[in-house]
Amino acid sequence: MNRSATKLTSRHLTRRSWIARHPVAAYLLLACGITWLCWMPALAVATRHGYLLPTIDHFVEFVKSGFTDQTHVLVVTIFTLAVYGPLMAALIVTRATSGATGVAALWHRITRWRVAWRWYLIVVLISMALAIVPFLLITATGLAGFDRSGLMALAPFIAPLLLWQLLTSGLGEEPGWRGLLLQRLQARFGGEKHVWLLGLAWAAWHYPFTAWYTASSMVGMPASTMIVPIVLALAGHTMSLIGLTYIYVWLINRTGSVFLAILFHALANVANAVMLAAIARPEPPITLMVAFMPWLVVIVMTRVLGKDRFPGRPGLPARDRQ
Repeated sequence: MNRSATKLTSRHLTRRSWIARHPVAAYLLLACGITWLCWMPALAVATRHGYLLPTIDHFVEFVKSGFTDQTHVLVVTIFTLAVYGPLMAALIVTRATSGATGVAALWHRITRWRVAWRWYLIVVLISMALAIVPFLLITATGLAGFDRSGLMALAPFIAPLLLWQLLTSGLGEEPGWRGLLLQRLQARFGGEKHVWLLGLAWAAWHYPFTAWYTASSMVGMPASTMIVPIVLALAGHTMSLIGLTYIYVWLINRTGSVFLAILFHALANVANAVMLAAIARPEPPITLMVAFMPWLVVIVMTRVLGKDRFPGRPGLPARDRQ
């Protein structure tokens, strides 16, 4: 082996050994780095040129209007690739720490769809509860009225939106957050600390998009007046995702199926989009109510199942597998 080849091999082994020694740090750096490097330029260019992006709340408008020009195509492609940061990070870290066997095991969890049928029913019911309960509270208290036109406009696109969410947000995020990072944190931390750390990391990964999304709703306002709303949006988003993380951890601990987490992710996003489309005036109090809803589910499930079973610890009861 020549000297240059020896140096390349040495550098490769050094990179692998650092990932092997610090898999959690490596995953977080890769997941956030890949995503943010795609998001930031895509969001900046989209804002400057007024390009529509296939976000969940603009999905219908984007499908109807299509692409403006070739630059728009490139921006949407880069923006969409950003969501696969956690998936790519999970594959890289797993390959570096466990080799091809580890990647195969991760893929098995991602594609494990053979779980007891009731878990699919549970996923559907929780997804619907996260949207229907806030909607009923909002309309009953008069915070907003029912917007039939908004709901009807979204209705024909619900199935394509669900498929899009399965292939992007679900597949792009869950193999990383619940397929890799949850296992690592759960093995290191006891109690519920791993749930909070996972929720915080997941929320922080969203921060550039959350900040941009909040700022985009305040066009024309001075930058100084945007700071407080953005900070509040980040805080609310963080607490909401930590609450959701309890539900994800419970699903994974009981079924071992990342596929189920992917499905739950997509269903919850679409159910929330349908709920918001049916509301006439999405004011800040409504946003707070929606953000608190995962915690209401957590409180109810903790009282019903008990802290030992919710979110519980890793394990696959035979009755939950097929």
